[in-house]
Amino acid sequence: MQMSVCIESRMPFLASTSGIRQNRVHHKSPCLGTHTPTSSSKVTSLRLNTRNARLSVVNFATRSSGAATCASTAGGLGMVAAGANIPHPDKVKTGGEDALMITDSRSGRQSAAVADGVSSWSKRGVDAGAYSSVLVTAAREFLMSLSADKEEDGLGDRVAQNAIGRAHEAAKVPGSATFVVASLQHSTAVLDVANVGDSGIRVVREGAVVLATTQKQHQFEMPYQLACTAFADVKDQFDSAADAECLSFTVQEGDWIVLASDGLYDNMYDEELVQILSGSSEPDPFTAAQAIAREVARRANEHSRDQKWATPYAAALAAEKEEKAQFKKPSWMKRSAPTGGKLDDITVVIAKVVALGENTSAVDAAGQAAEEWAEKFKAITEKAVAANAVNAAKQQLLRDTIAARERDFQESLKQ
Repeated sequence: MQMSVCIESRMPFLASTSGIRQNRVHHKSPCLGTHTPTSSSKVTSLRLNTRNARLSVVNFATRSSGAATCASTAGGLGMVAAGANIPHPDKVKTGGEDALMITDSRSGRQSAAVADGVSSWSKRGVDAGAYSSVLVTAAREFLMSLSADKEEDGLGDRVAQNAIGRAHEAAKVPGSATFVVASLQHSTAVLDVANVGDSGIRVVREGAVVLATTQKQHQFEMPYQLACTAFADVKDQFDSAADAECLSFTVQEGDWIVLASDGLYDNMYDEELVQILSGSSEPDPFTAAQAIAREVARRANEHSRDQKWATPYAAALAAEKEEKAQFKKPSWMKRSAPTGGKLDDITVVIAKVVALGENTSAVDAAGQAAEEWAEKFKAITEKAVAANAVNAAKQQLLRDTIAARERDFQESLKQ
């Protein structure tokens, strides 16, 4: 991730909507629950597709009241998920600045998240990946603590947004990050999504994208991001869970859910992502999810290194240059077919929606892998928190020393 001062500088792409078909989804205003259309059962949204410079019309149908019928009677619908991470070539030794988490099915829901840390914090001597690790660790602990009935927890349809809020409050270390969280309740088959910034989610069904988040930004190359404002220079230019894009969507058995950092979405069009998902013939859900996650990350990484590959990043960059008219316009060929990947950390979570009662072994295998990811980022979190505590103690000692010297100086003046 690239950033100037405290605000990250990255390409702010809107979600590619080509191939998105009618789907059941509720759009929710931040902190205000769902927004339900009053005049029609459908909401038509015009969304600018900067990746191929055309307007796409997306029809969103309101969620069916009979959503629970999608869930299996033997435990409902759950996710069998696997993650993959490939760091930026220059950050291989440190492991990069992205983080992910996946929960198991014990609480009556399963969740996943991806956080993308902002690299420019490293210029201040800060581990830029620590903040994203703290976010995913805190969000996982919160989500694992919830009951099966989200109404009992008083969260309504805002489980994912609340997870972002709780994680943001808990992340008392220097840094900033974009953050996307998705939580699937088994009994209703409702996927609750919240996204801050330009990480994001896709849901793919029968070869088509049926749900896609947009990448939120303040302006060009300035996506929304969370930060611990105690360490920020410009406190009012960071965001919170209240700024998240919130969606609620009814999934079906066989759907694929993809969460990823912008390292994926900058380097791979949705069409290629769908092609990879649709090409899997592996019958075991966990084996399939694991293989797909690795292949998606590998291909995105390959594209990021290829300056002749047509990427969403190249298309958006060309469009911005032409719009700003502050650069010399490239040739007609380059404007019509821009190429070039963007080197970045690439983190992906791939999840298949399954009937829990029929996929016990896959669910167990996914749960074990999720614990391994959790331990990795928990270790980074504990190290970051401890280091911050030491730094805070040193800062307090310095303040006390300065204050003591000032008192001694004032006393000397009185003599």
